[in-house]
Amino acid sequence: MVWLPTQVAKRLYLPDVVAARLLERLRHAGVVALDSDNADGYCYSPRTAELAEIWDKVAYTYSHHLISISTLIHQRSSAKAHLLADAFVWKKDN
Repeated sequence: MVWLPTQVAKRLYLPDVVAARLLERLRHAGVVALDSDNADGYCYSPRTAELAEIWDKVAYTYSHHLISISTLIHQRSSAKAHLLADAFVWKKDN
């Protein structure tokens, strides 16, 4: 699957320029690579097995806690730190 910065921007409700920077940061971190068929596109291509394992866990967590994580991403205050800390509090399932 190829990700274009404009598509990522729409999906994450971000300005195009922010999505482009995010994809570049992920490329430099070894999570995505430039797509060989599309000069503007990126594809998931973890540099190491460890990165793949971490991002598989991120994808799982995101899919199961979409609202909480979306709120965390889009918060614009120091409340982000509190939300992040709360994510690591273990709660007993009812």
